[in-house]
Amino acid sequence: MAVQRFTYYIVRQDTIMDDVDDDISDPHLICASDTLEKVPLEISHIPSKCPLRNASPDCWQWHPPRSAQDVLLCDDRTVIFHPSWSNSTQAVRGTRQLNGQLCYWEVVFGSRVFGTAMMVGIGTADARTSSTVFEPLLGNDGESWGLCHKGFIHHQKQQRRYCDPFEENTPTVIGVLCNGMDGTVTFYKDGHSLGVAFQGVNECKKELYPMASSTAAKTVMHVRNMRRCFGGLQDRCRDVILRSVNEPADVMRLPLPYHLRAFVFQHAWKTVNKSCFVME
Repeated sequence: MAVQRFTYYIVRQDTIMDDVDDDISDPHLICASDTLEKVPLEISHIPSKCPLRNASPDCWQWHPPRSAQDVLLCDDRTVIFHPSWSNSTQAVRGTRQLNGQLCYWEVVFGSRVFGTAMMVGIGTADARTSSTVFEPLLGNDGESWGLCHKGFIHHQKQQRRYCDPFEENTPTVIGVLCNGMDGTVTFYKDGHSLGVAFQGVNECKKELYPMASSTAAKTVMHVRNMRRCFGGLQDRCRDVILRSVNEPADVMRLPLPYHLRAFVFQHAWKTVNKSCFVME
């Protein structure tokens, strides 16, 4: 299996608190006490089997956390939960509004998969993003829906067995297919569908967003292969045009009526990131 190597910054403390694997022989944790150093993290490259493979590339990011002590954004797509130690549960929310759309994204769990609850799912802007105890935070109330690495799905404080537990300390890719039209959420594990997990999410009148959470220290989640179903022929044509444009400024020089150029320019970010058209 091919391996991708990412470099992140992680703080190692002499005193490590709950929900942490304190095996100091772990090569991903070797760094001087109380210092910030580069730490290589190996993430197995599991090929995507995205159900929206031919859909439009999407672009969203994690909202900046309230406290860098508990959640650290390495870049727009990569988050480290509890970068020094863990004594709580933390969550992050994405910027993509999911209501009325068919969207897919994948969350790569790094090699540190353990603890009380590492979760992916969706939630409203009112969903809790922090707890002082270790708990499955997504699905703790009616504002969010989540899948835990222990194989349970959670919503409104109810849990149900959904799949086998993830293998601990093994990189895993979880895909999320959110159908905001028929109100279903389906999860994929390492490219294989686990079946419909939730129904009726379209009954929620609030805006819904991607979410992820973790109780475990130094756990990394990286979002990739974001896809959104085309909204129509115009949306599809826009992607065809952007594949042949080299930079955002070129969009405004296209021989199109102004309102059409403006429509194309809304997704001009794709011109500087052609890799978004290719599945990772």
